Amino acid sequence: MIYRVVIICLFSLFYAELSVANCIGSGSIKTCYDANTGNSYTVSELGNSTYVTGTNARTGHSWSQTSNHIGNTTYTNGIDAEGKPWNSTTTHIGNTIHQSGFDSDGNPFSNTQVQQPVLNESYHDSSSTEPSLLDDDDDD
Repeated sequence: MIYRVVIICLFSLFYAELSVANCIGSGSIKTCYDANTGNSYTVSELGNSTYVTGTNARTGHSWSQTSNHIGNTTYTNGIDAEGKPWNSTTTHIGNTIHQSGFDSDGNPFSNTQVQQPVLNESYHDSSSTEPSLLDDDDDD
């Protein structure tokens, strides 16, 4: 058990170093650069809204998107690198995620995904011999 904790801590430190190397800023405003793609972008969070604007120095293209999170639904509108609008609506209900909208060519899309529950190793109900299951719903 102690080895698992040490490995998790080391992985967390390593991951944090990777994130710091690519992004600067606070939790609500970050500027990031991806050396592999040439993309640089800024992410700003204000209340239930997230704003992303990006550019690519190699291609000269830019893009943006705005997401508004209301209850279990996120509404996103964006402009792709060619200046074309797109939108999506994502709704989380239990462990099911439904997404629909229009891509930047104006084509409608819709899909549903079911996330598998995650086994909770840290909690055990003494009245049961079965481990409890948690909902893996990340309503962000």
